[in-house]
Amino acid sequence: MLRPVRRWLAGALVPAAIGLAAGAAQAHPHVWINAFAELDYRDGEIRGIRVSWTFDDFFSSMLLEDFDKDRDRRFSAAEVDGIADQSLGSLREFGYFTHIRLNGEAFGYNAVDDFSADVRDEIVTYAFTVTLPKGVDPRRDDIVFAMFDSTFYVALMLDQHDPVRVRGDWPVSCYFDTSQSVQIGSAVDGWGLGQEIRVQCNDA
Repeated sequence: MLRPVRRWLAGALVPAAIGLAAGAAQAHPHVWINAFAELDYRDGEIRGIRVSWTFDDFFSSMLLEDFDKDRDRRFSAAEVDGIADQSLGSLREFGYFTHIRLNGEAFGYNAVDDFSADVRDEIVTYAFTVTLPKGVDPRRDDIVFAMFDSTFYVALMLDQHDPVRVRGDWPVSCYFDTSQSVQIGSAVDGWGLGQEIRVQCNDA
């Protein structure tokens, strides 16, 4: 049973395929991710978000065992393609654990691209880019994003030191508020809160 579980974890990161019930007894994380986001800011608008996930050491070792075919403790281009083929398609229905609201409404996106998988000191990091369907001016629009798994199987925690970065000439009047949480489940689940990243601008 262990091998199918590993393949599913590497490919989808959700509990359904290994038969876990949705009750409170199972509502606790099995995979831990340290996450940060880099905003692509161009011509006065946020155009996309570069998402980075660094996995815990146990899950990293599983990924290396399943995908590092030549056992050189890193991922070749072909090995990265193999991870992407299994991971990205399975994660699509879960919104890649990346949830965006614009002016209080869900702000959808079709897919992600520019996937990478790196290894440093036996720890695996995934990264991918979410391209927004339209540019967002943070001085005019209210944009909030959060990374969480609504099944509670994966715990995504924002990096404590550097949760948000910016590529581009970011307005000096804008900053990031990570003090708020979003309710993603009932209190009985025990893991019912996800951390939000809210863009605030003093001249908005």
